Amino acid sequence: MEPGRASNTPPPFPEGWCGLWKDPLGKVMFIRRESERNLLVSFTAGVQETFFPLPTSHIGSTRHLPAVYMIDSYGVPVLQIDIGEPHRGPRYDIHFVFGEGDRLRTAEPWDIVSGIIARPQLALGWRAANEEHPELAWAYPLSNYWKADEEEMRFRVFHGW
Repeated sequence: MEPGRASNTPPPFPEGWCGLWKDPLGKVMFIRRESERNLLVSFTAGVQETFFPLPTSHIGSTRHLPAVYMIDSYGVPVLQIDIGEPHRGPRYDIHFVFGEGDRLRTAEPWDIVSGIIARPQLALGWRAANEEHPELAWAYPLSNYWKADEEEMRFRVFHGW
């Protein structure tokens, strides 16, 4: 790479970021590595809840949704989860930030995981009118996720992982 030139490829998705993440409403996001930048992401209403159905999607449910860790159009690493057709949407993006209050920055692999926030964003094919759609209960309301390692074993046992 040339000096002063940013790479279009992020580092591998940090191992410490894999596992269970939970939002203030109790919704769970579970991230599992497939390769350096390819992951599977699952969403449930709680640690011991079933996966959300996606009846009109070819995917079926929110279990093992394919995701890619990449650089977005702003040069920021993002975990992109395709719910529909690739590059057509809908898509759910997760940005990982570190800090608190107004002192947030893009998280780095060496940051303390307890200080990292997984911040979801809706992309490609999503509209505000979709918020009431029953297939999107897993995505709405948008809220931040924090790492919840202490509940991961219960989640794994309940889901047979």
